Amino acid sequence: MKNIYRIIFSIFLTFILFNFGWTQQLPIAKIVPKYDTLHHDVRVDNYYWLRDDSRTNPEVIEYLKAENAYTDVVMKPTEAFQETLYNEIVRRIKETDQDPHYPDGGYFYYTRTEKGKQSPIFCSKKGSTDAREEIYFDQNEMSKGFRYYRTAQMEVNPDGNLLAFSVDTNGSENYILNVKNLTDGTILSDRVENTQSLTWAMDNKAIFYTTEDSAKRPYRVYRHTLGSKSSDDQLVYEEKDALYTVGIDRTRSDKYIFMISSASNSDEWRYIPADQPTAEFKVVVPRRPEFEYSVDHWGDYFYIRTNKDAKTFRLVRAPITDPSEKNWGEIIPYRKDVTVEGMRHWMEPKYLSHSCTRKMLSSMVLLRFICRGMVHMVRRLNRHLARSD
Repeated sequence: MKNIYRIIFSIFLTFILFNFGWTQQLPIAKIVPKYDTLHHDVRVDNYYWLRDDSRTNPEVIEYLKAENAYTDVVMKPTEAFQETLYNEIVRRIKETDQDPHYPDGGYFYYTRTEKGKQSPIFCSKKGSTDAREEIYFDQNEMSKGFRYYRTAQMEVNPDGNLLAFSVDTNGSENYILNVKNLTDGTILSDRVENTQSLTWAMDNKAIFYTTEDSAKRPYRVYRHTLGSKSSDDQLVYEEKDALYTVGIDRTRSDKYIFMISSASNSDEWRYIPADQPTAEFKVVVPRRPEFEYSVDHWGDYFYIRTNKDAKTFRLVRAPITDPSEKNWGEIIPYRKDVTVEGMRHWMEPKYLSHSCTRKMLSSMVLLRFICRGMVHMVRRLNRHLARSD
């Protein structure tokens, strides 16, 4: 039945275009060949000239205006139909809604939406979900005066008084790092161009962030000190291998900051104590081809999801003092028919959850820490997977 509807709609749209849409002359982009040679292979891009990262090339702008004008003419007969579709979609959306609270650093954070407003509202409550709501970032208000406004990264500092956020205000995907004072709502002078991931150190002063190269690959990690100029920021690391991207994050335990270099089938994680932002990053396990892993922290151990000797991944742990492979201890063993998808620690009480998949069926397993770091399975949230063990 759905296929029939698609065919009918295609015929209807074709009829509209052929009968009403051709009064506007179709704009044709000129051909300007650009040749790129790599590994003795020559690639030709006839329309590279249309790339305008600065959004100021008058020739490109005029061509885009002609494309838009043509689209307006072609689609004009469908305006009433577009409005009908839009109203039907809106009727099926709960416009006033709220996400569940999640605790972090003495606050309960959540986002909510309001009917008639385009963007989400970011809120928190101190100490309890019954406490007074505090709006720490209303994107509807922040976007006023901009034709385009999109946030990417957003993180409140450990003491809850400052918000680091990155925003693109022109559609270029050049995200600018800003800092907002949550006490009085002012935007501080700290401003860094072309950022990607970011995280605070536990001293509430240092912000780690990544920047991109000309190919939009995150490849550098910098450390910014609150109140200083971006030109004074310290380069912490540069990923020189073009196959890898680099990211930065802080553990849920707030004890460590991870710097992650990742390729399609290889990873390398580095770490420092989160309260020592000037410390030198140490490697968890060096990278090598087809060796993937990810790391989390709890107590005296790093918990590592890896494909080493496990095509569908397994879960191990290693002491923070020396997390090399010789010290790995098994937590979730390899099973060829079960893929370990991810893991997450829960602070209070001390639980570890991991997700896995068997025959396209997902499952969540909850483990509890007991004496001497041992774990005990509390619940498996999928009966089909439980019967397979």
